[in-house]
Amino acid sequence: MSLIALLGALVGWFGTHKLSINKLAAISRQIQQAQVMEKLCGETPAEARARGCYLDVISFCWLPERCYDAELSQHLTGQPLTHQRIMTGEDAGLYVNWEYHLLHCTCMWEKMHRALMGPHEKMAIDSYKGSYEHTKLCGHMLTSDRDVQLHVINTIILVKYKR
Repeated sequence: MSLIALLGALVGWFGTHKLSINKLAAISRQIQQAQVMEKLCGETPAEARARGCYLDVISFCWLPERCYDAELSQHLTGQPLTHQRIMTGEDAGLYVNWEYHLLHCTCMWEKMHRALMGPHEKMAIDSYKGSYEHTKLCGHMLTSDRDVQLHVINTIILVKYKR
């Protein structure tokens, strides 16, 4: 391939990808300008239910309806406790197996991706799913801890009340 053809191909590639880069920049500005709501779901299961919040089994956070994605939450069912029991939110925490922890990470990323794609009725992201530190932790788990058996119970998840 000649140098001119290569340069033409590169210019064409950058031209077609400019829109997606601009879209990502716009999304980044929207995220930075997002309104932060403190303690929207309260600090107890009773307060959270009274405020119309849902217990999200992906993040184990009480979330307002606009942040709760029931469809994604269905990916994480079938644990020894009944789904009905877990959804009461009365347990301060649960021990889960490695498979659940990995599914938790992939579902959280799917939730963030759905919000970025928009429009979607559940576009809001809570402060737990939006945490870059959590994303780095999940990335490390998915790429580094490959020798852990999926059925091994090795993680405690605690109830959180996020904004």
